[in-house]
Amino acid sequence: MEQRRSRCVCCGAKVDKDAADRLVQKRIITFIFTVSELRYTMDFTYGSAAMRDRTVAARVRRQRDARVTEGWVEVKVWVPTETDANDVRKLAAERRAKALALHGLCEEIRTVTPEKAARIAKAIEDHGSAAYNTPSGAVLDLMTELANEGDLQSFARAFVILARAKPANAQFVAAAVPGKISNFLVNHGGISSNDLNNWAADNPDWSAELQRAVRNPDSFDRVVEAMADAIRKRGDKH
Repeated sequence: MEQRRSRCVCCGAKVDKDAADRLVQKRIITFIFTVSELRYTMDFTYGSAAMRDRTVAARVRRQRDARVTEGWVEVKVWVPTETDANDVRKLAAERRAKALALHGLCEEIRTVTPEKAARIAKAIEDHGSAAYNTPSGAVLDLMTELANEGDLQSFARAFVILARAKPANAQFVAAAVPGKISNFLVNHGGISSNDLNNWAADNPDWSAELQRAVRNPDSFDRVVEAMADAIRKRGDKH
C-alpha cells in the first residue's frame, strides 16, 4: 500500500501521514479515556445527579426533594423582628445538628445491637472523611461488612439512618445497594454470577426494586431471599 507523505510545515521534513494520523487518533482515544476517567471519578465522588445540575436552582430543587423524600420538613415563617428571625435560624441549626448526631433516629437505633448501632454512628460521623474517595465511603464500607456478615437487616438500617441524617447522599448510596447485594449472593448465597446475570436480564427492574426495598429493614432480608430463590429456579430450568 502506498504511503501518504507530506512535509512538516515547521521544518520541511518528510512526514508519513498515515503514521501521523494513527498518532493523532491514539491521542484522541487517550484523551477520551482520560476524560471518561475524570467523569467517572467526579460522578463517583459527588454523585451523578449532582453533576447533572445545570443551574443553582436545579441543585437546590434536587436537594430539597431529597430531604422531603427522607422525611425532612421545610418550614417558612414570618416573624416580626430580625431578632426573632435569628432565633428561628438558631433553632433550625440546632435541629439539623441533632439529626446529624442521630438524635430522633432512636427508633431505628433501638432495633440493632449496641455494637451495630455504634458502628453505624461511627460511619455517619466519618461522612466526608478524606480517608475515603467518596463522602459516603464509610457507610458504603460498613454496608459491605454487614452484608458479608449476613446481617441484611442492619445493612438496610444503616442505609435508612444515613438517608435521614444525610438526605442529599441517600440516592447515591441507594444506587450502590444492587451491586452489594449481588456480591453477597455470589459470595455467600450459593448463586453463580452467570445465573445472576441471566436472571437480571429477564428482570430489568430488579435494581430499582432493591433500592426501594432497602428502605424497609424489617422485610429486606426476605426480599433478598426471594430474589435468590427466583435466580436458583431460573438456573435449574436452564
